[in-house]
Amino acid sequence: IISTCAIIGQEGVKVWKRRQLAFEDWICLMLAFSALHSERLNRGFLTIAGDLGSRFLGMKNFGFTRRPAMNQEQSLKILEELGFGNGLTPIESLTSSVTTSWGVNWDEDYIARDIMQNFFDANKKSISQIKVNVDGNNVTVSAPARFNILELFYIGSYKNDDDVGQYGEGFKAAAMCLLRDFDINPIAISGNQILYIRISENYVEDTPLRQIIYDLFRTSEKNDGSKLILRNCSKQMIRALQEGLTHFFYRQNPLLGKKLWSHWNDDFIIYSSNSADGHVFYRNLRRGEIPQIPLVLVINKKYLTIENKIANDRDRNAFGEKLMRTFYAQFSRGGVKHDVKGQKIIVEAAHH
Repeated sequence: IISTCAIIGQEGVKVWKRRQLAFEDWICLMLAFSALHSERLNRGFLTIAGDLGSRFLGMKNFGFTRRPAMNQEQSLKILEELGFGNGLTPIESLTSSVTTSWGVNWDEDYIARDIMQNFFDANKKSISQIKVNVDGNNVTVSAPARFNILELFYIGSYKNDDDVGQYGEGFKAAAMCLLRDFDINPIAISGNQILYIRISENYVEDTPLRQIIYDLFRTSEKNDGSKLILRNCSKQMIRALQEGLTHFFYRQNPLLGKKLWSHWNDDFIIYSSNSADGHVFYRNLRRGEIPQIPLVLVINKKYLTIENKIANDRDRNAFGEKLMRTFYAQFSRGGVKHDVKGQKIIVEAAHH
């Protein structure tokens, strides 16, 4: 940053004086220029810095502002080019309270997990029919269950207690990260509804922030089930989406091997692992690994000792060391404490 400021410092001072920028805004611009020469800064910062440059310097294409402004007409044009134009009618454009400044910085795995979670929760009886189809760098996730597409817009949800998602924030966060950090505009389809999600062409007044827009269309052709289309995905994003369902507990999960033991009511289950390392699942979500012990431990019951520690974990991160110890203690006390067979399976796997 210092060397970059030294190179462009004189020009930067001229801009500062001419535009009468606040000192902190000038620093942001210096960071923006230096970001041009550094791949280590995250893409979310690049976009925000680019927006700052566009606003303060009055330049439409400030270096790395890669995303052209869009409106509903352009969304319609893109959908028509993709073959959705047969009887496609604009319904409304909804402006979300979510902006590009939301402090969520998810990588490909987190994004894929929360996208696939919506399909998992809605298709519990037909998980094998959830498909991830790849065509070049375009990915289509499809499933048989339909849903009201506007549920993707509103915060809050009416989830069941055994659903992985509980607060209705996951898809909004994933969509924002896709737009801001990966230049991917999600397209959601259910029945005769099509949703094109984009970043607003306008800034929030007196800020460098841009809101997320949901363009809703109706088509004369009803689609079976639901789909999510993500275009221009990286190889890492494609791989994360293909492996997205492995984050959830279901019998066909490729991480699970043979069922070795279960509690009388299946609140606790032990499987062999299909890899050298094991895994832990808590309430349908994979929460951690068991290094060099090829067992999969499952707790299907809610426990306050765990719930109290993850209550504020919006990102549903992997369990840290303390939470893993809590998980093991609960599995021991509530699961295998009085069951010799279960104890023996764990001891033998750890010994080998």
